[in-house]
Amino acid sequence: MDQAKLLSRPGLTKLLGINFISLKKDCVEAELLITKDHLQPFGLMHGGVSLALAETVASVAAVLNCQSEDRGPVGVELSARHLKAVREGEIIRAVAAPEKIGQRIQSWQVRIYSGQELVTSASLLMLNPD
Repeated sequence: MDQAKLLSRPGLTKLLGINFISLKKDCVEAELLITKDHLQPFGLMHGGVSLALAETVASVAAVLNCQSEDRGPVGVELSARHLKAVREGEIIRAVAAPEKIGQRIQSWQVRIYSGQELVTSASLLMLNPD
């Protein structure tokens, strides 16, 4: 799929404000400025933001590795560990790296970093590129 077409689609990516900075078959990176709209009631970034960001970068990476343009990834499983709180005004960066790229299942490790290069979240996402 054409990268510009893929990234111009409306949806959660645009709603959250996710900006892609690198698109390669073996590594996809994106950044997100945390605003008040990303916070839970106690003033910290909502954990769901990390999950949505992780699934987004892994899904884009999976698309880049699909054998056919008429196939797209569908999430099968997502697990995450939240390791550090993130506050409004911080920029986080997600990096997706492949663990396995198969015909039927792809597995991607996603690490989310804060501005100080500390890991704030670690996720594993399995996708079925069907």
